[in-house]
Amino acid sequence: MLEVIRVSTDGQVDLPTAVRKRFGLRQGDRVAVSIENDRIILQPLDVLRDGDWRHWRGVLANTNALTAHLEEHAREVADDRLP
Repeated sequence: MLEVIRVSTDGQVDLPTAVRKRFGLRQGDRVAVSIENDRIILQPLDVLRDGDWRHWRGVLANTNALTAHLEEHAREVADDRLP
């Protein structure tokens, strides 16, 4: 999906309806803004409503979050086993 939007004079952007619906975004919801390489990344923060986990599916794709967590846990377990 590719949508072209404009930035207003005060830096605001309007997310397309399809994007808001896909992520369940409503007025007042928070969205994290980060920069990765030459891309602006928007990540919804307040989309978990009524326990709906589907909004988070794929959020950590292409990251090493799980690997980093497992490596940290392995170090903790190894430290606990040392005499």
